[in-house]
Amino acid sequence: MRRFLSGRDQRGFTLIELLVVIAIIAVLVGLLVPAVQKVREAANRMSSSNNLKQIGIALHNCHDSNGKLPTTHGCFPTTGNGDDWNNKRIPSAFGTQQYFLLPYIEQDNLYKSAQVNANGGQPSHSWNINTPVKTFMAPNDSTLPADGLTWGGRGATSYSANWHAFGGGWGEDWQIGGKARIPASFPDGTSNTIGYVERMAICGDSSKPT
Repeated sequence: MRRFLSGRDQRGFTLIELLVVIAIIAVLVGLLVPAVQKVREAANRMSSSNNLKQIGIALHNCHDSNGKLPTTHGCFPTTGNGDDWNNKRIPSAFGTQQYFLLPYIEQDNLYKSAQVNANGGQPSHSWNINTPVKTFMAPNDSTLPADGLTWGGRGATSYSANWHAFGGGWGEDWQIGGKARIPASFPDGTSNTIGYVERMAICGDSSKPT
């Protein structure tokens, strides 16, 4: 015999019950989101620490190959004295320390790709490279542009070399072809000397990378 349910047997959720369920879900989401954010930030910090480790290893490998380290920016490994600065030299004779570390972080092709700036006719200085390098970008850096490029189309970097450790500037350091030696230049030991620090890729107004 077919049994028909009476109105008394048919029961759904009441409005109050629905509101209670929604409130419970909202509380759970409120508790979960910060936890997920903390996990993400921890993962990013670990990734950034790995980047710094790779840079540190690259510095030692660069020193082993050349017997010295590049300055924060300048000539390396030669002094650049007597060079024709318009000779479109590739790889570049002049650049940042990050540029000269490229071969030691598996970016040798990028190191050799410094091209002449067609607009300005500049020689093959390292800053003409417009390819971002993941090892030089910190995941937690909120100023990083989506395309990884900063002013003038240059690759962004979230890590800055210690000028006091490596030298470099527009005085006598920039053209000496490398300055720091291991261990002579680090009397406190490399483990007690800051080589690189994490910082923002763009200082000032991050909404207007210029």
